[in-house]
Amino acid sequence: MLEGAVDWAARVFESYGLLGLFIVMIIGSSPIPIPVELVVVTVIALGAPPLPTALFAGFGASLGGLIGYYVGYGLISGTGLMEKHRDRVEEAHQWLERYGAPAVFIFALTPLPYDAMAIAAGGGRMSIRKFYLATLAGRLIRYLFVAQMGYEALRYLSLRSLLG
Repeated sequence: MLEGAVDWAARVFESYGLLGLFIVMIIGSSPIPIPVELVVVTVIALGAPPLPTALFAGFGASLGGLIGYYVGYGLISGTGLMEKHRDRVEEAHQWLERYGAPAVFIFALTPLPYDAMAIAAGGGRMSIRKFYLATLAGRLIRYLFVAQMGYEALRYLSLRSLLG
């Protein structure tokens, strides 16, 4: 599955450029599992510059997070999804009640279960503006880091292969 998702994302990028990455990130940041960090590094390997890649990835991922928010809010049907992640959503809701928007930021920035946080934020009727701004800040920083580290790793590997 991992290889298939990355191949699909690479084809989308090759066909549509950074707009394709943006669309993949929206889909991958919804509750549909796509290895988005690997997608970002793949796009870098295909020649996209790190900063625009990170910006498109961050904005796309932030919009994708709204899907989980709306599932929690009840505007999008997601009963099966909410049941599947009930424990995670309840834990995220506790974080949200205690820390508010900074919890959303931390979940968006780190490998913590952001999908659960998005559902909890919608279910808790958090202000969509606060939710989106915290998500956007976390996702932009995250993908700036991922894009730059991916770029540097690929540069190191190509230099190493040249030196033998």
